[in-house]
Amino acid sequence: KGVELCISPKIDGINSTTEYLDGAIYNSRTRGRSGNAFNITERMSKVMPESIDFKDRFITAAEMVISRAHVEQFNQIMNPNEKLFVTCRGSAMSILRREDIPEECISFLQPFVFRTNYGTTLSEGLAKARLLGFNVVPFEKLYEYEDTLEEKGFHKAFDTIKYDYHYYKEGMTSRIQLQEIKKIGLLVYY
Repeated sequence: KGVELCISPKIDGINSTTEYLDGAIYNSRTRGRSGNAFNITERMSKVMPESIDFKDRFITAAEMVISRAHVEQFNQIMNPNEKLFVTCRGSAMSILRREDIPEECISFLQPFVFRTNYGTTLSEGLAKARLLGFNVVPFEKLYEYEDTLEEKGFHKAFDTIKYDYHYYKEGMTSRIQLQEIKKIGLLVYY
């Protein structure tokens, strides 16, 4: 009770964390299979603000996404004779993690910040990120209290069954995760 809640659309991209120290990008990473971290600082400095007007430590968590139109362009650049990349999420993952990605493809990535270490509430942190020049997920303050959500029939999470499929192609192992949604609810971060 008494917890401020925010909601935003679920954006299915690649989760990344970027840390700024005294206004400059210090470190950026994304988690791979088995918890292995990929250092993506150089690539993230091309799609996130290189510097911000903030003294101290500022950390963002963002979903890195790519549009369907850019997936098509990405395929044309990487191999015009074969469609190597099918999904937006898989394309974003490849751009972030593969070594052989041309420089022009990095600009296809679009970061959407969904959490920061700033402030005492999620909305305060996202508002600060927006002021600092970050692209943040659309968010609106819906209800002041958690019990109001429950009274309106929302649930705290999606009830899903997940299926994992793995495949290997051209030196890269990929995973497809399918989710069967049993009960649709509201995914709430607090």
